[in-house]
Amino acid sequence: MTPQIDYSLATIHDIPALIALRIEFLTELFGEQSSENILALANQLATYFDKHITDGTYYCYLAKSGDEIAGIGGIIIRERPGGFKPNSGLTGYILNMYTKEGFRKMGIGKEILHRLVSLGKNLGIGQVELHATEQGESLYRNYGFKPPNSLVLEFSCE
Repeated sequence: MTPQIDYSLATIHDIPALIALRIEFLTELFGEQSSENILALANQLATYFDKHITDGTYYCYLAKSGDEIAGIGGIIIRERPGGFKPNSGLTGYILNMYTKEGFRKMGIGKEILHRLVSLGKNLGIGQVELHATEQGESLYRNYGFKPPNSLVLEFSCE
């Protein structure tokens, strides 16, 4: 039997759960980390989430089954100089899409993605982008995400 899943936007009261789930997601993606790295990341995340949830530049949906968080996904609102496409200058960056192992393949990620994209449209965002893991790529492609028209390059400042 599929459990009842309720969706809600995270508030500053959810920050401890957001931190825990982001660390769980990143650990699953990159492997175990030292306690020092985890503590440093947790402190940075607490500051980040508090600032950006409060100022409306980060939104996050939580999927809950009872009191247990089953999944999560966030969107960062970015303002850039306007262009011909998108001309509003607002773009969204989806990140931290994560469904806990016992809740996968139930449509939770798809529902969170849909809610994030809809929220972005309502905020006037002209374009949404993301980086996909191998596990998430088919979800995003099936939703309609496509590779960018231009070459994306990265540079690490570390």
